[in-house]
Amino acid sequence: MEPLSRTDFPLDVVGQWTRIHARNPPKRRSCHTSFLYRKKYLYIVGGVDITERKQSDIYRIKLTSNYPEWEKIEVENMIKIAYHAGVYYKGIYYIIGGQNEELRSINTVLKFKVKSNSLLDPIEPDEKTFPKLESHTANLYNGCAYVYGGNCGRDFNKHVYCINLESGEIKN
Repeated sequence: MEPLSRTDFPLDVVGQWTRIHARNPPKRRSCHTSFLYRKKYLYIVGGVDITERKQSDIYRIKLTSNYPEWEKIEVENMIKIAYHAGVYYKGIYYIIGGQNEELRSINTVLKFKVKSNSLLDPIEPDEKTFPKLESHTANLYNGCAYVYGGNCGRDFNKHVYCINLESGEIKN
């Protein structure tokens, strides 16, 4: 199989992008996650601003609105987090690992319930089962969050972990 090149994609797709001008934008950020809810809301979770460090906020915007406006979601006990991964499943956004305000990698799986804008009891895995990770990826398949890559302290992770979102069980 030949590698892809720029000639494999038409460059005119760039002109098809549309910028959404919205009121009340959140602070600039990187290393955050986002998800779509009910095909009309875009949520952003955490992240980092180089001058203000980690963010603990969650924002959403209604993409179907004629006059879109960012709304800050108040979530009690939300931690400052960046470099995390996330998946949305059955009304809950799972915030997996990441780096906390103290610049420490974590392996906690936070559970943000969208309808009530609240955190449920987190999954607190044993570090032997699921290491403290940051800058990893997560994808949803058959009720499991499959987590790969990232940093574990000074080492890069090469393992795949399956977090069963129904039971909280983790396999690698």
